Amino acid sequence: MKPLRKKSQMKTFESVAVLIIFFILIGLGLIFYTGVQKTSMKQIYTERVEQEAVKMAMRVSYLPEILCSRRKIVEDDCFDVYKLDSVSSWISRDEKMFLYYQGDFKESVITIKQIFPYGRTFTIYSNQPEQEKMKDYYIIPTYIPVSLKNSSMKNENSIGLLNVTMFVPKV
Repeated sequence: MKPLRKKSQMKTFESVAVLIIFFILIGLGLIFYTGVQKTSMKQIYTERVEQEAVKMAMRVSYLPEILCSRRKIVEDDCFDVYKLDSVSSWISRDEKMFLYYQGDFKESVITIKQIFPYGRTFTIYSNQPEQEKMKDYYIIPTYIPVSLKNSSMKNENSIGLLNVTMFVPKV
């Protein structure tokens, strides 16, 4: 009777060992699958954030408050220097205007820099996180070349660069 008992104990031990190995393999598979999913989700999040940054830059490009116009005809990718100057000072001084634009621009900095001939920089909107919290954000800059027009002088155009920098919380 003892040999049969030992045989059945061996079979039970083999079954338990196979089950343990099976669950270890399932656990390793789940860990691998979770890692792949995290990477995939992070990539999708990054793509969506970049799309949002481009959308925001396009919204700024078509703000009627700063676009060049002549006889009610709007010029593409052209900003009026006087309008830029007044809008930037208006948003920075008036809290209601800042809150109005905060819905569209969230945490970002929007500047237009005159490149040629070298000139000034207009800060349209500035709402960036505190310096000590900056490490918790992705910083996504978007640059668009634009034309700047000084309407007080005839044919006084210059080249500028629209810089929209978005601050997006890391996940």
